[in-house]
Amino acid sequence: MNNSNKKALVFVFGGLGDTVLLIPLIKRLKERDHTVTALVTNSFGGYELLRLLSLCDTVKFILKKEIHKWVFWILTRYRYFDRAYLNHLAVSKKSLMIALLTSKQITTHRKSEGLPSFMSSHVEDVAPLGSCHDAVENLRLFDPSLDNTVLNEDLLSVSLPETIKEDFLKKRAPWRFFLDRPYVLVKPSAGNNIITYKNWPIPHWKIFLRYLSKTYPGYHFILLGDRNESVLEHDFLSEKLPNVISLIGQTSIEDLLNLVSLSRFFIGVDGGIMHIAAFLRKPTFTLWGPTDFRLYGYEGLNPKKHKCVFQNIWCRPCSVWIHPNRKRVSRPEECPDKICLAGLMPDTVIKEFDAFFEKINLV
Repeated sequence: MNNSNKKALVFVFGGLGDTVLLIPLIKRLKERDHTVTALVTNSFGGYELLRLLSLCDTVKFILKKEIHKWVFWILTRYRYFDRAYLNHLAVSKKSLMIALLTSKQITTHRKSEGLPSFMSSHVEDVAPLGSCHDAVENLRLFDPSLDNTVLNEDLLSVSLPETIKEDFLKKRAPWRFFLDRPYVLVKPSAGNNIITYKNWPIPHWKIFLRYLSKTYPGYHFILLGDRNESVLEHDFLSEKLPNVISLIGQTSIEDLLNLVSLSRFFIGVDGGIMHIAAFLRKPTFTLWGPTDFRLYGYEGLNPKKHKCVFQNIWCRPCSVWIHPNRKRVSRPEECPDKICLAGLMPDTVIKEFDAFFEKINLV
């Protein structure tokens, strides 16, 4: 069978950032003339993102609890796809069963334990290398021979259609007041403020924002977040900093894509907007705690454009899917003091930021 006749199914079970990290796999499948369907099973924005970027031939959205939709979709797609791709987030007995019913072959990072033998024969297990960027690990589902040597900005990039930008400027005309000067996007929390162990403490953020506002008056600093993060808004705006503006709880996925594409660079923690910024070729300045910047960050991609700030302490990284550090806690949310981020002091971050700002203005 020629590649042009092959139909691929890509499972999207993670959040917004995890969706972005699947883009190199989707791009490679399209480059090899596959017809690509993305199957999104959560409401974290992956469905809207993939539709707006027009990367896939089809994007299907079914929530995990919508059993009747699953039954109908499986019946109408029985053994329809030549191969299904499931990364480490998507692997479960349920998802593998769905993949088996809809696809002739399955490729995954790891098989679910206790998988029946009749299923195992259809599953190819591509063991992770453990040292690769997560986007490369996803790409290795298609080509296991790859490693971090393939990392470059062309691989980890997308283009935003001009029509989306034009529509944004028309619909969001009231926001154009901040286009009178360059602006920087600031995402102070991760995982919709649910995954709090990735967050830098708010008092630290307030010191940092106060410094940015005073030292860089030629820039606006735009705070981003969804409705779950609106509780943070009062803390930040209580400072009444003249060039710090909050759009927390006011942005759609389309807005985010456009705001990132028109921004100067991104400041924040490990999360979805960080990945969007990197894939839209924007510089990133990010703060890291329990997760591993080598696997999820972008300084290794281009150290002239990206800076990852972290404390090199003995108990991190404890929040990774490959070889996590379990010396202190078995799960990062159990950490009693989150010292990897709480101990990352504003003075250190400010010093690193000034050096980063000087560097990106030379690029």
